[in-house]
Amino acid sequence: MNILVPALHIRKGVGVKTYFINTVKWLSKNDDISTITVLCSQEQRSSLTQELDGAKESVHIVPIIDRDKTRLKKVIIEQLLVPIYCLKYRDHILFNQTSVSFILAPIPQLVTIQTALAVKEARKTIPSKKVTKDYLRNIYYDLLLPLTLIFSSRVVSVSQYLTDKVLEQYPVAAGKIKTIPEGVNIDVFGGKRRSSKQSSTEQVLFVGTMYKYKNPEKAIKAVAHANDSSRLQIHLKMVGRIPNGRHKSLKSLIKQMGVDDKVKVMGAIDHSKMPNIYHKASMLIYPSSAEAFGLPLLEAMAAGTPVIASNKMSIPNVVGDAGIIVEPCSVSELSKAVIRISNDESLRTELVKKGYKRATKLSWKNTSRQLKRELSLIKDEK
Repeated sequence: MNILVPALHIRKGVGVKTYFINTVKWLSKNDDISTITVLCSQEQRSSLTQELDGAKESVHIVPIIDRDKTRLKKVIIEQLLVPIYCLKYRDHILFNQTSVSFILAPIPQLVTIQTALAVKEARKTIPSKKVTKDYLRNIYYDLLLPLTLIFSSRVVSVSQYLTDKVLEQYPVAAGKIKTIPEGVNIDVFGGKRRSSKQSSTEQVLFVGTMYKYKNPEKAIKAVAHANDSSRLQIHLKMVGRIPNGRHKSLKSLIKQMGVDDKVKVMGAIDHSKMPNIYHKASMLIYPSSAEAFGLPLLEAMAAGTPVIASNKMSIPNVVGDAGIIVEPCSVSELSKAVIRISNDESLRTELVKKGYKRATKLSWKNTSRQLKRELSLIKDEK
């Protein structure tokens, strides 16, 4: 079996890239898969080659454009150029991780839906002030999602929540869509698991692209409030890509809240450094209003880091009883949760144990095994 995987949509420091790297690596280790061809830009080639180190030699990276484009240009290029390259790889199955189908692709494809923004019924649940009104993006998804369910051989979503929202919108897709959750490499993230408090200073960690709907402002305010209302020394480290225009507003809020010396905005960093960052953190604060899955939660639990998580979308299902679930827009609830974990060592230990146990049930190996099964079904149907 030969697989074709477009990667033009991949950006540094986002969960979509983590999904891509791990699924390609694990699929390459399957004896039933002869070749995995990755379509990317020349600009992406060196970084993808480095990050796919450890994959089998069956993975071939093929640049099809010189440089990354703006988001709109990239979407247009993908929708037009990928189908053309499919003509060259007619004996391949297209493993499409962009959340919607390449409509003109002449070969069978498996589509993975990874963003809640692709599903109208899911978007409706996001507070309007939290999401930029990107009408072109919404129209694109709303036009292509039903076509995806019609023309794709099979469709996968990364959470049961997302699957349910797709079926709420398109009940006829019941026989075509399946939930295959994301995973974590326990051997990598769980290597230095600990349950006890490490120092007198609480190191709170925020991980995620700093869109408004991820609520990084609420994390900053919660840490400021926790410092003001307790005798604790609480610091916040913020890791994730910073969209244009957001850095200035976040810095301004940090100054306004008087926590310049306690909050560090790091921006996007190499994913290989994340295990160490989780291990050093006292807890993860994850107040996002919109998540198809919520991969940092799983990584934190694998690393033995207690989590404070939002009660929105797929997040409660990922965390279960292994974290403190809060209303993400409530600074008070977030702050109280930070203080509670800081002061209660038995609670911290309990959350670490439950989180690690939960994380062991979801591995990239298992995710890829299920994906391979879907790809094999497509092959048998050809």
